[in-house]
Amino acid sequence: MLANGARMHYHIAVDDNTRRRHKMKFKDIIYKETATLVSEFTSALSGLKLDKQQHEDLISKVKKNYGKGLVEGKAREEAGKVKYLMMKRFEQNFRIGDDKWPRDWTKNHDIPAIAKTSRSSTLRLLSMLAAIRLDGETDTIWETLVEATKETSTSHHLLAGNTWKEVPDTKTLTTPAQCNSLWDEFEKETEYLITQASHIQANERKRRKELHDHILRTTGALVCVAGSAAAAGAIIIAAGAEIAHRCCRWCGLGWGSHF
Repeated sequence: MLANGARMHYHIAVDDNTRRRHKMKFKDIIYKETATLVSEFTSALSGLKLDKQQHEDLISKVKKNYGKGLVEGKAREEAGKVKYLMMKRFEQNFRIGDDKWPRDWTKNHDIPAIAKTSRSSTLRLLSMLAAIRLDGETDTIWETLVEATKETSTSHHLLAGNTWKEVPDTKTLTTPAQCNSLWDEFEKETEYLITQASHIQANERKRRKELHDHILRTTGALVCVAGSAAAAGAIIIAAGAEIAHRCCRWCGLGWGSHF
């Protein structure tokens, strides 16, 4: 099993890889749509008397403005359903294991650690949908969200405003105050899923403990009966021990284990 730090690194790496794949896919869509538009625009320009430089300048502007318009339009569309996307991201990471199979909460999963990495992945998504980033633009939104949403944070004021540092209003998709509200709602709604998983795990442990105690009591009764005759007792004790050993293996507990 991965240590907490390794697990956190793994999920962030997955997020980064997913983001890169989506970015490449979106670039491919932009390229194809822009190429179609440029072809149509070029045909429209053919009837005009333009020199080579004028023609190239117009084509360049079309490529730049149309591409940016597509990116900004898609970003605003995704930001409009950010709450839904946050819940979807959390549920996917929380309920599905690294092996791509649904998690069985009856097993000994580290639920608090899984919840922590799932929320971190969701926070990364929120930071991506907080602003439009073009031409290699950078900001400190991710770092600000991490600092402000720590359990022991005293920096909640960082999400009290309506603007991000180094991000113009025209590029803002989700303000700091909106992020703060979204995160509060998100934590409350996901707490139910975390508590539900913990209850399933606790009930399973209780069931196994009761089964284990029952096996020990049954074995003890066999030993008492065996005491009436030494030879017969030895046989029954051996049989009782073998039965108990097999049952403990079946219920997932070690022979002689106690809770």
